[in-house]
Amino acid sequence: MLCVTSQALGQARVTAFFRRARRSDALSGRFTRYLIVGGSAAIIDLGGFVLFLQGGFSTMAAAASGFAIAAVYNFALSSTVVFQVAPTWRRLVMFMAFAAVGLVVNTGVTSLAAIFTPDVIAKIIGILITFGVNFWMNNSVVFRAPRTSSER
Repeated sequence: MLCVTSQALGQARVTAFFRRARRSDALSGRFTRYLIVGGSAAIIDLGGFVLFLQGGFSTMAAAASGFAIAAVYNFALSSTVVFQVAPTWRRLVMFMAFAAVGLVVNTGVTSLAAIFTPDVIAKIIGILITFGVNFWMNNSVVFRAPRTSSER
């Protein structure tokens, strides 16, 4: 009986190990896809920022405008490519609410960094910091996969 119990316990540990490994691989894959999608959104953000600056916008307004355009693009691709779920209105609302948090972080960091660095460098710093914040919020809340009964 003891042998069966220890064997079952060993199998349970192995199963749990592989379940964690699959989740880790899934997270790694999502992060890689988010990096690509987020990177392309960052290019849109930065390009919009430069165009808005050239159009006479203030640094803060240009940063916010570029970010807003990139956020819509980012939602569409994050839904379908990164997290591989259907884009829903509920997710869009949550995504945009968290994007607003990201906008505050991005605009604040960009504006603060612009005091010490050129505008474009300041914007790049804002984008990099906001990237990490946005991935965490989207992975943890907006696109969180439902937990299975064994994970509860």
